[in-house]
Amino acid sequence: MGPRHPPQRIAGDERGVALLMVLMILAVLSIMVAAGFVRVLAERRVTDNQRVSTKAYALAQTGLQQFALHRSDLGFTASPPAVSESTRVVLTGGYADVVMQRIKPQVGSTPALYVIRSTGVWTAAGYLYAPNARRTVAQYTQWSEAILTPAAAWVSLVGIHKSSNTGTLSGSDHCGAAPAVGGVAVPDAPGYSQSFGFPIPNGSPDIVSLGATPAASTALPFDWSGIASGASIVPDYIIPGSGWSTTWFFGGTYPVIRVDNAGGSAFTLPDGQGLLIVTGDLNIVGTTDWNGLILVGGDLTTTGAATVYGAIYSGLNITLGSNPDSAAAAIGPASVSSTAQLYRYDSCTLANALSRFAGLQLVRNAWTDNWKTW
Repeated sequence: MGPRHPPQRIAGDERGVALLMVLMILAVLSIMVAAGFVRVLAERRVTDNQRVSTKAYALAQTGLQQFALHRSDLGFTASPPAVSESTRVVLTGGYADVVMQRIKPQVGSTPALYVIRSTGVWTAAGYLYAPNARRTVAQYTQWSEAILTPAAAWVSLVGIHKSSNTGTLSGSDHCGAAPAVGGVAVPDAPGYSQSFGFPIPNGSPDIVSLGATPAASTALPFDWSGIASGASIVPDYIIPGSGWSTTWFFGGTYPVIRVDNAGGSAFTLPDGQGLLIVTGDLNIVGTTDWNGLILVGGDLTTTGAATVYGAIYSGLNITLGSNPDSAAAAIGPASVSSTAQLYRYDSCTLANALSRFAGLQLVRNAWTDNWKTW
């Protein structure tokens, strides 16, 4: 037998092994590339989810604030609010479904407690096939009534003089819903005076002392400077500019009427109701009837048989440090004269005149994100 030789390697086998190795390497690389793509897509989706979630959060917060601050503009005018109120606020990129529910009724002077829940839904373009992003926020809020309890039926920072032996200045609540207030409230000087002994103002007490004029000025329950300048209250009607119309009061409405006459002639009051702001002098004559609140910057002179149910503040320009009507003369005392005038405190007409200033007051540190819903 001849010598034995080792088997020879076939070139085709080597090529097969190399091909297998290449395929395995390609498979590993493909897996790595695919994994990279998956990771990139996952990161993009996470980023996109965070983006649209933030947009949904912005919609939810915007809807909540619009409802809390502009509830009446959304069609909800009940005062106080109903047990439950809900609406959809359409916004750029989506909408917010807002629901307000009462969770505790008003008890005595403690206001009712509500919770406003707003769910923002982002409907604009987002990640392909992803559902609309949703986010819910909530805020506790209280319903605050606009309540003004004057010191008296007529508060004059420059005193009051009554020259007739008729007429009534009464702090007894005409609608019987609140305790009596003073008949009149005046500073120590010039105070209250009258030409005849009777009848004197009546209330609890009959005459309220406001102390010195500077102290009386700081005791006002409102900012006359802001009101007189027009910064605090936006009126429904301004005179001059609007002619007085009885249509302002149809349907039991109580508008805000501003008379800009500081430095000019006294304004003569027609019949009406609501909140009247007079920056200068005011005359009430004849058989005029008014229901609500009257704020007078300058002098207030009354004659005839007028009737006012609500409350009056006069001589308020004293709080501005000077008399804008006349640089040489101070504002004189309010004058009440002749026949059977009636000026009486009425908490109900005051509430009606101030009803527009009632509203929702957000409770501090009572906001939450992602309110639980079932």
